[in-house]
Amino acid sequence: CQPCPADKQSPAGSTSAAACTFKPCSAGFKLTATGCVQCPANTYSGAGALACQPCPEGKQSPVGSTSIGACSFKPCPAGSKLTAIGCVQCPANTYSGAGAIVCQPCPADKQSPAGSTSAAACTFKPCSAGFKLTATGCVQCPANTYSGAGA
Repeated sequence: CQPCPADKQSPAGSTSAAACTFKPCSAGFKLTATGCVQCPANTYSGAGALACQPCPEGKQSPVGSTSIGACSFKPCPAGSKLTAIGCVQCPANTYSGAGAIVCQPCPADKQSPAGSTSAAACTFKPCSAGFKLTATGCVQCPANTYSGAGA
């Protein structure tokens, strides 16, 4: 009896080399015409798989992933945060950089539009009547002066 090549197998009583087929692949690999090949990034496979399965939309996985559990959400862009359902835009008066899982609040006297990407987007809120805006915030108008709201 002649042995099958090292990466192949055949059932008992086989009569030709054609009966030698590749052994099932380990998890994280797929079977091709030339043998087992590791699954590429953003895919996964279980043991004995003929193909690698893609991760769900918006998720990624490393090369050779062995289950859908290896698929995780891609990092969020700046101005958004990661939630259980994926990336969501930061609300007004908050900001985030790329890859954030939380949105940071602007200081109490500052505001920003939804989707802000840095603390620089936080600007002073408009001043109340009788106050004026300076580089450090709202200051009361001095005697003999006045201002309307939003000055």
